[in-house]
Amino acid sequence: MRSFIRFAVDKPIINHMFMVFILMLSVFSYRHIAKEIFPPSALDMISVEGGVSRSQCGCIR
Repeated sequence: MRSFIRFAVDKPIINHMFMVFILMLSVFSYRHIAKEIFPPSALDMISVEGGVSRSQCGCIR
C-alpha cells in the first residue's frame, strides 16, 4: 500500500491523466444512457359525481 501511495505522490501527471480519463468516461456514459423525461402512461380519467340529500326526520344537520 505504501508503494502505491509513494508512486501516486511521485507521479502527479499520471494522477491527472487518470482523473481526465474518468471524467471523459463519465461524460460519454451520461450521453449514452437512455433517459425518459416522462414515462409512458395511459391518460384515463375518472369522474366522480355526488350529491347531498336532506334527511326527512331532521336528525342530520
